[in-house]
Amino acid sequence: MPSLNEFLGPMMDAPFADPRWLADLVGRLAEAPSPTGSAIEPGGIVDVLEQILVDLGLPARLQRNYRNTHNAGLALGADKEPDLVICAHLDKPGYCVAELRSGKEAVLYPVSAVRLPGNSGELSAVATRFDLQKGCLTRGSSGRFLVHFAPGKAPEFRYLADVGSLCVEDQITFFHPARLEGTRLTVNSLDDSAGVAASVSAAALLSLHEEQLKRFGKCILFCFTDGEEWPGESQIFGMGAMRLGSAIPPPSIGAITMDTHTAGEVLPGRGLSYGFVVGRGMGPGTPLRHRALLLGLERELNALHPDSVQRNAGYFSRSDEFGFVRWARLVGAFGIPVENIHGGPETCDIRDILGGIRFLAAYCAVLTEVVENG
Repeated sequence: MPSLNEFLGPMMDAPFADPRWLADLVGRLAEAPSPTGSAIEPGGIVDVLEQILVDLGLPARLQRNYRNTHNAGLALGADKEPDLVICAHLDKPGYCVAELRSGKEAVLYPVSAVRLPGNSGELSAVATRFDLQKGCLTRGSSGRFLVHFAPGKAPEFRYLADVGSLCVEDQITFFHPARLEGTRLTVNSLDDSAGVAASVSAAALLSLHEEQLKRFGKCILFCFTDGEEWPGESQIFGMGAMRLGSAIPPPSIGAITMDTHTAGEVLPGRGLSYGFVVGRGMGPGTPLRHRALLLGLERELNALHPDSVQRNAGYFSRSDEFGFVRWARLVGAFGIPVENIHGGPETCDIRDILGGIRFLAAYCAVLTEVVENG
């Protein structure tokens, strides 16, 4: 059984060990169409994810519609029901058309939590639709998302198409091309392209030990969900994770969320964020045994690779665990620290995604007894 250091050794030669390659991976995911509720459709983010898995040496392993749950799934290890599930959501926060004023302008309503700064302004955005003739998602237009705040009134959201046209069925998402400056990566929809990037890279690292997983009779499912995003006041999150619960029995070990956490409670550049209780008491908590495992792994990993992981003692948002906690126990709530979540261009430190890959892969290996514990 390898030590933690031996387990992580091959990561040095992996493509994602290069920050520029990893930033490009995140950018490809962030810029791909993935409107909430339609993320697995052809022409969208799953096409990109399939190509990334080819690049990482895992071709033809992704199931686009895993067990008819309209989530994408990647299973590693024994050919059996999953013992451990990792959920990272594919869908992006967005807005739908409430009133189509012309082929170039629409009034919008949100289909995700609104966390825009409290001042009026505009952001770059795109409109996505499904083309029945082509049979895939397509970009109908690119333009500007406008928000207007007035005292005592609900904010007004509008979209103006600068290039292309606008239709009543379109879904609007922010758009900002990826830009890496030093270690700071800025792009639209790091929530949850950063978590997906960390998850798929961790899966590639764990795949090197797949024969050991098979010998131990363990199966790990990486589930890339659609439907995590939903308006905050609805109290409904993680619908893709809810659907998964009807397709597989409760995993013997439990389930992990890999999402983003709001920077401020944790510091960018100090590693992956993890916490014990979601929403500081508004969501589920991890069992005490797993809290001890997480703390021990944090100390061990940071001794080998400083600033790989940090504990979040503050508030972090609910995510897919809100859906899967009905059928699986939460054994890890992880997030990449991100600035300006849901506010247009979002920023993270690329080193935190590298830390997230290390910690997620190592924790999965500890839980499935692939590496020594401590």
